[in-house]
Amino acid sequence: MPALLVEFKFDGQIERWKIKVKKCVNMPTETIHPRFSRRSDKEIRYLTVGRNVRPEKIEAYFRNYLRNKGLLERMVRMQLIT
Repeated sequence: MPALLVEFKFDGQIERWKIKVKKCVNMPTETIHPRFSRRSDKEIRYLTVGRNVRPEKIEAYFRNYLRNKGLLERMVRMQLIT
């Protein structure tokens, strides 16, 4: 299963997040829909994507999410792994 590996720098330490990417056949082909955790902080647990979503579009979507949360400046690296 593909995943998005994101590294952040917080107070001199590196923190790694791994966000799963699930491809679904029963949704529109160009759709990206986030699924959030049930905890109070409402962080993304995984992304469900349509069949024809390209990896660049997944990275752009997550980069926009980080920009809205104010975490884009702390990001060190983002990589789509398979």
